Amino acid sequence: MDDLTRAELDQLLAVFRDQSLQILDEMSTDLLALESARADSEAMTRLRRGAHTIKGDSACLDLPNVTRVAHKIEDVFDAVLCGHLKFDSRSVDAIFKGLDAVRTCVTSAQVNDIPVALANELVEALTAVAEPRVRGEH
Repeated sequence: MDDLTRAELDQLLAVFRDQSLQILDEMSTDLLALESARADSEAMTRLRRGAHTIKGDSACLDLPNVTRVAHKIEDVFDAVLCGHLKFDSRSVDAIFKGLDAVRTCVTSAQVNDIPVALANELVEALTAVAEPRVRGEH
């Protein structure tokens, strides 16, 4: 990233913004369809792919908190796809909060990262969804 001119970096960020907004819109549509049981069989795969793309692109652009949140969203989809997690309103809410935070970052005047405190909160909530613990387990 250090070898890029400001104009080149701005152009990359603009592409990231446009692509991320399209992915976020598609993910929101698929999430709502899944929540209401109207989704096709490929919706979960598309959702996972969308999170994976945002994760990779944000890592390349040095947006570590967007990357962390997208990674945890991807983990939730992986857990569902592997049959380790049942998709429910709690997981949908946690995912939507993560997606909203990413959307806020890419729609601001200048693409920026998710604030650390918010990212930590989102990662914690998504981790709790993706890796549920049995009460009383030590």
